[in-house]
Amino acid sequence: MKAEAATYAGLAIGLAILVACSGGPAAVVEPPKDVSMAGVPAAGQSERPRGFLTEATMPDAIATIPPAPKEGEARNDLDWKVFRDLRTLEGSDRWKLAQSDNSYLPKDLVKGFSCAVGAELSVENAPTLAALLGK
Repeated sequence: MKAEAATYAGLAIGLAILVACSGGPAAVVEPPKDVSMAGVPAAGQSERPRGFLTEATMPDAIATIPPAPKEGEARNDLDWKVFRDLRTLEGSDRWKLAQSDNSYLPKDLVKGFSCAVGAELSVENAPTLAALLGK
């Protein structure tokens, strides 16, 4: 009986600490006044928003990424082995997930955050996230 009482006392103390740390009633947070889709191209608009990098700070992909491997090189053999191994996944759930992850449109990128947030996100209900991802 004493062990059971100690367990309940511990739980009560833990709960009291959690309640104390919660900070009381939640303050009402005003949404930003400008919730326009600044930085996100409108439907039919082809111009992309200006990103974070400038011409001076843009990384040089040619200097970073090595050229494609040539026939007979070990890298080429490994590249083809990986390609053939991945073909075994074709049609699987993982394959379908990879295909759906292949879109860089803001609407698809925003949707990818839904699971982490625990709510269905869209460009309409998360315009700031969409604008950020659109850069």
